[in-house]
Amino acid sequence: MPDLVWGQSDRAKVRSVEDLDRLVDQLTSEASEGLPFAVELYIRDGTGMYIVVGRQESHVEFFSAHSHPPVIGCRGPWDDDDLVEFTYRGQYSELPKRFTVPISDAREALRRFFQTGKRPDNIAWNDSRLTAGSTTDCS
Repeated sequence: MPDLVWGQSDRAKVRSVEDLDRLVDQLTSEASEGLPFAVELYIRDGTGMYIVVGRQESHVEFFSAHSHPPVIGCRGPWDDDDLVEFTYRGQYSELPKRFTVPISDAREALRRFFQTGKRPDNIAWNDSRLTAGSTTDCS
């Protein structure tokens, strides 16, 4: 059964898309009161995806030990270098807004990942990994 992970060690089992939406709604509400943070969904060992909740834009990364590249981040519709701040497992991160997508697209990608276990095709992906905090254009 898939796990939703956030913070440094918080975890919940996800049984359905409705379960996923309910949990992400709760976490979005919590993140909106402070600094946005990453929410990770693990479908199977070595394969997962995260989105950032708590703002209108979200960074998305897909990772799998079984794919090449093993980690790939999203590419957004904006040509904007303003930095977007969030935490990932309790650690502060920032990246240019151009590496974010609208939160509605990120949430749809998370649903599709939950349903298929594959990298969603509803958002654009970079060809190489963007490390949080990096300002290198990976598109």
